[in-house]
Amino acid sequence: ESLYRLGRRQEAEAALDLARETGSPEDIATQTNWRWVAATIAADDGRLDEARTLIGEASERAEPTDMLELKAGVFEALAHIELRAGRPEEWRAALERALAEHTAKGNLVDSRRVQEELERGFPGPG
Repeated sequence: ESLYRLGRRQEAEAALDLARETGSPEDIATQTNWRWVAATIAADDGRLDEARTLIGEASERAEPTDMLELKAGVFEALAHIELRAGRPEEWRAALERALAEHTAKGNLVDSRRVQEELERGFPGPG
């Protein structure tokens, strides 16, 4: 995720491959994280069906846990997918879920960042 956010796409994809190949199937965090980052990249490339499949798989892994930040990451990735798909209502709903998870965890920095994104409003796909 960090490599993706830094705009280092090739390195992010290499890290995704490594996590996919070596991550333990029982490691929920690894299995969820690589899927949400891969979903984000797929959405950037316009592969929205693939992005939705990956984010669904990530959500299935994160939802039953008490890992609030993991869930928040999934919902932020979902918001990114909805942004790329041009779906403002779904974008807002996903960000509101991410905000709720960050807030429940007490993560003030990410709560504020997501709240500010919501206040700016839907920026439109692209």
